[in-house]
Amino acid sequence: MKALMSVGALVGAIALLLLVGMILDVVPSNTVRLVEGYMPIQMLLEVACFVAGFTGLSYMLSSMGMAVPRFWQGIGF
Repeated sequence: MKALMSVGALVGAIALLLLVGMILDVVPSNTVRLVEGYMPIQMLLEVACFVAGFTGLSYMLSSMGMAVPRFWQGIGF
């Protein structure tokens, strides 16, 4: 289970870095096409991957003693 959460944390960290990079114009905004031209199931799969990634990231932070309150998890993630 810990390995699965570690993979989720890694995916969440990569997604967060990519998102921040796109916001700050470090990464071109057309690098990842989030919804355009995708089938609905692909969009749902993408959302599920992000949720799993951020859940793993939150789990890893809490296991290291740096827990994020649930309110801020809902707002930030």
